[in-house]
Amino acid sequence: MEKRVYEAMSAFEDSWWYQGRADVVRRVLSRLSRRTSGSAHILDLGAGYGGMANLLAQFGTLDGVEPDATARARLGDRGYRSAWPDMQAIPHSERFDLVALLDVLEHVEDDFALLQDVRMRMKPGGQVIITVPAYQFLFGEHDAVCHHFRRYTEGRLRAMVMRAGFEVVYGGYWNMTLLLPTIPLRLLGFSGDQSLVHTNLATRIMRLIVRTESRVIPHVRLPFGTSIVLLARVREVPPS
Repeated sequence: MEKRVYEAMSAFEDSWWYQGRADVVRRVLSRLSRRTSGSAHILDLGAGYGGMANLLAQFGTLDGVEPDATARARLGDRGYRSAWPDMQAIPHSERFDLVALLDVLEHVEDDFALLQDVRMRMKPGGQVIITVPAYQFLFGEHDAVCHHFRRYTEGRLRAMVMRAGFEVVYGGYWNMTLLLPTIPLRLLGFSGDQSLVHTNLATRIMRLIVRTESRVIPHVRLPFGTSIVLLARVREVPPS
């Protein structure tokens, strides 16, 4: 990503969208994850400036992978035990109970190869939590600036995750309520960054909307939305 995008990510950590995503991830993990006692070994892959540290650390010990050197240097101060520049730098002895891929796959040209690599770094029964942007027809300026290769449908993401050696625990859309107003804005060329800056009243309304959705998401699959959340676990190999 461009440097200014990294800086914007850090600046918008308190925005309704980032807080909404964090709430969705927390509720999915709290209700559906096998390990919620705080003992999991967690890898935040594409950690940025560590905006998800407070959430993920509730579930265990936190390590990170972040290619940007400036962002990576801040991870220790946010509670990450170790921070590596890429997957290849992770010691071979390290295996993880939970890997977080939070708006990461869309930045990777070979997303399937990354999922395979993640699979090889996980403990038996380990889980991966994924969020990605939805629907290729919404691809716009924001995606280009962020160096996205693609957007997804839930079906496509689910199929790829299963092909990489996981079984899906939960998969569905989120930010459903705001999809309809998002469509014309994206088609008119407005970027996603503009949606993060609003008056206090608008921000409170949007936070209420995404917080309400997050309470429902662990129980039902929303049929559409601007983003996708998926939890999967390593598929057990049947005895031969």
